[in-house]
Amino acid sequence: MKAVISILTCCATAVLLSSCASSLSSSPTRSAPKASQGEQAVAEQIFALINAERAQIGKKPLRGNRGLNQMAQKQADFMSQRSSVTTMGSMNRSQYAYLRLNVQNLTELANATASSNTASAVVQSWKNSPEHNRTLRQSWNTTGIGVSQGADGKTYVTMLVGVSSTGVPRSVTPIGW
Repeated sequence: MKAVISILTCCATAVLLSSCASSLSSSPTRSAPKASQGEQAVAEQIFALINAERAQIGKKPLRGNRGLNQMAQKQADFMSQRSSVTTMGSMNRSQYAYLRLNVQNLTELANATASSNTASAVVQSWKNSPEHNRTLRQSWNTTGIGVSQGADGKTYVTMLVGVSSTGVPRSVTPIGW
């Protein structure tokens, strides 16, 4: 009986260690995605256009957030690999942003365009959509933008916006929000 228990213990330990070792290996889906220089330039243009639009309506400019940029880039890459615009997984991104980045009320905008003037086309399409336009006009203060060129020739864009409550406990709503 002791031999059987020893064997089972060894097997369980081996399974546990092998599962830990496999989760420690570097997986391409877990690594931070890198945008090309062209994709980065488009993201920066979108960022500037969005802040210019917000200035015209009296809203404060959004601040870039490295963590949100990485999340947005992963989603843009996901969409371009599938040649499909989607916000699939947005609840997980919202929870991660809240728990890890201290960003609340995360909202996501997504788009794909085949236009040669990608940044302008994306921002204009968001402005033309009542739902997206309403989202852009909210009192957000932080953003992340991801851009990925798809094999289908389209450029896929994800923009995450939220409220970064620096220095304020999560249970407290600042006055005026």
